[in-house]
Amino acid sequence: MAKILTRVVLLLLTLGFLFACTDVSNLPRDDSNAYAKIYRIDNRQARLIPGRMLEAINNIRVTTDVPRLRYSSELNAAAFTHARDMSFQNRPWHFGSDRSSPVTRVSRAGFEGDLVGENIAESFEVPLDILGAWLNEEEARQNILDPQAKRMGVGWHQDSDGRIWWVMLVGT
Repeated sequence: MAKILTRVVLLLLTLGFLFACTDVSNLPRDDSNAYAKIYRIDNRQARLIPGRMLEAINNIRVTTDVPRLRYSSELNAAAFTHARDMSFQNRPWHFGSDRSSPVTRVSRAGFEGDLVGENIAESFEVPLDILGAWLNEEEARQNILDPQAKRMGVGWHQDSDGRIWWVMLVGT
């Protein structure tokens, strides 16, 4: 029990540190000087998101004694494709507009390993908030912390209203 509590505390401290490092300088402010809920992904942020997500996930995986993940361009491509498709369908779900499954999509993208899982979300929030939400959801957390997982990809699509469609794929 003490070991589990220690891991949970370390996990929360890691997430707190990573959230504190999130750049919110491009978030609009309202009249009360509080940050608005819409996070805009500009070109600079787009370059930083994959590395920050991978670093945050690996910091969490280390605290739970599972191996680090590596970035996969194939999983990343499949994640971006599905994020755009979820926007097109206007709903977050695991099936494509062509009725494709996550397994089919990662295969189409050239991924040769096995798919561990797919995490999806629809939000207006910063990337690490999405990671925090996934960690609070049992099935998504299991995908992130699966000891068999070796690679990950993350993709998103931002609509003109600021809504962001997130997809994370984890595979062997």
